[in-house]
Amino acid sequence: MSSNPNAYKWVALVNKNLEPGVALNALGHAALGLGATLADSHLSEMQLLDYRDHNGQNHPSISALSLIVLRGTSGNIRALRKEANACGLPYVDFTTTMTGDSYIEQLERTAQTAEEDLEYSAIVLFGESAVLTALTKKYSLYR
Repeated sequence: MSSNPNAYKWVALVNKNLEPGVALNALGHAALGLGATLADSHLSEMQLLDYRDHNGQNHPSISALSLIVLRGTSGNIRALRKEANACGLPYVDFTTTMTGDSYIEQLERTAQTAEEDLEYSAIVLFGESAVLTALTKKYSLYR
């Protein structure tokens, strides 16, 4: 585990125009994807802890790090995605083409849509706190 517990963090930017259930679905998919992507290369930085309650029951793999959920538009998510690419930050995004029907139709629909035409629902990023703060300080908390 890092000697500085604030060295890294998670940040999500969720499309503020989505209904809450749709937003949570997008956030869940993106967070799960990023966690799986980082598991082999950044496990120690993710600071996953097992919490034990008074009864001795385990609540596993909860990150000790901050997870900040922000709100923006599809265009904001697209811009943040571009900035994350430029900085080499790991991220996973989720678009509206990835919902409905089966995953086969979702894959086909996404493959047939140009990036500039994608409607972004969410993006989740992981990285050094200072870098992520600089990229996301202009966004408001999701409420």
